Amino acid sequence: MADRDELNTMRAIDMLRQSDEPLNAPRAFALTGLPSYLNALMGKRDMSTQQLFEQARLERSTGFKIMNGQRRPSRDVLLRVALVLKLDLEEAQQLLKVGRHAPLTPRDSRDQAVIRGLLHKKSLYDVDEMLDQQGEEPL
Repeated sequence: MADRDELNTMRAIDMLRQSDEPLNAPRAFALTGLPSYLNALMGKRDMSTQQLFEQARLERSTGFKIMNGQRRPSRDVLLRVALVLKLDLEEAQQLLKVGRHAPLTPRDSRDQAVIRGLLHKKSLYDVDEMLDQQGEEPL
């Protein structure tokens, strides 16, 4: 993944050298790492793209746009993916970072339920139940 990120950074620098126009860098370059990271996680867990997005309650077209780098998933979508893949807390935090979202924090009651779910390998359904019991919106 670092090689691809370095390549994208070099490409962005070359584009800046050739033009005085601002780049749409967050959109053009930041999303390339997310599909690679998701593919690596799915490979480690022997899960297909279709299985992942079905279990994470995502429409097929949305899932494939995410995997093609055409769409940036919301934080909740990435948290659902983390729970479906049974990621540990560190992997989930990295997924949020690669997806350009704020990390989970125990200062937020909603995040506390997600952290607890990740630590105890709870299902997405179980975490949504915990959130509902706390009066929070489900993922």
